[in-house]
Amino acid sequence: MSYFSDCGFFTHEILHLSAKETFKLCESDACIIDVRESYLCNFKMFRVKNLFYLPHSKLKDTYQQLPNDIPLIFADAVGLHSREAVVFMMEKGYENVANLSGGIVDWEKDGFPVTTDKEYRLTGSCMCQLKHRESKPSINNIDMEQSIGFIGGGRITRILLQAFRNNNVRFKDIVVTDPNAEALEKLKTCYPSYRVADAGTAAAQDIVFFSLHPPMIMDTLENLKGNISCKATVISLAPKITLAKMAMKLGHVTRLARMIPNATSFINEGYNPVCFAQDFPELDKKKILDILTNLGKTFEVPESKLESYAIISAMLPTYFWFQFQELAAIGEKIGLSANESRESINQTMLASLDLMFKSGLKTEEVIDLIPVKPIGENEQQIREIYNTKLTSLYEKIKP
Repeated sequence: MSYFSDCGFFTHEILHLSAKETFKLCESDACIIDVRESYLCNFKMFRVKNLFYLPHSKLKDTYQQLPNDIPLIFADAVGLHSREAVVFMMEKGYENVANLSGGIVDWEKDGFPVTTDKEYRLTGSCMCQLKHRESKPSINNIDMEQSIGFIGGGRITRILLQAFRNNNVRFKDIVVTDPNAEALEKLKTCYPSYRVADAGTAAAQDIVFFSLHPPMIMDTLENLKGNISCKATVISLAPKITLAKMAMKLGHVTRLARMIPNATSFINEGYNPVCFAQDFPELDKKKILDILTNLGKTFEVPESKLESYAIISAMLPTYFWFQFQELAAIGEKIGLSANESRESINQTMLASLDLMFKSGLKTEEVIDLIPVKPIGENEQQIREIYNTKLTSLYEKIKP
């Protein structure tokens, strides 16, 4: 770390630099590595002479393209993913690496230069409506040789299509089928690149996603098995229905997989466990994982753990979103602007999670840091609700 002598501060052996320090270092030969996803960094970019884009979701596969003979300063929106990137790079032997504390948010707030492209501004009153305000021709399309079909055009299909669009992933063809014409029309409004067809046509694609509720999976597999090629990859996005049960209907298909998708895949920050049939070809497995990585962090797990991830990860946001909504409203009632209230909750929650799980403190030590707990008298009741509701739900969705 000799290059960064007399700069920044350390936490857990990670060097954090202020925006001012980073700007000064970039005037020489330091390089900012922006690890935000493309749809986030296209609107507002660091304006420095040495800048390199490498999305956090691609870092582990492509970090070798980064030089190791110049200082690298990792940055994102607020300094969280970039910190993880610094840890990863240090593990890979890179020495002159640092994290930009506060990311581009603090960078701009402190008056340092950014480049803004209003055609890439993001809009939407909530995350589920997030979209590009204006479109422009993509300059970095990722062209896939496969076609994909979706059996079911509901929320999960919308999440996956948005994630692929954010990363400019273009498939040979995208076919969606759903008996609900209103759902298809709503989907078409947001994603005009896909085409509507009958279930048989959707099932005849190279990669077929079954985006249905568990009770519908088996009958649908039975009805469509004649349309699915023996060379196709079939991915179920539902809990409960195992690979073994899928194979009972699709004995001619060896490329079977299951994934529990997370809603945060909508912004390419999903946490998506996936499992593959035992005889799934390894080379084809890698290709599928490369595609699914566009959703965020996608990782292989034993099939027996998928339903556990459904409870603890996939459904996790629903336990808190309404609370965040209520807290934001309270913030406005007691004097904060809407933006101040949301940003306060966002920043504090992100840091609180890091404090709980990454600080090295024991859980009791973290909890003890704040002596006043306004809803502490309801804590036991909340714990009981979690235990009763979630363990009961797990029993319903497990195979």
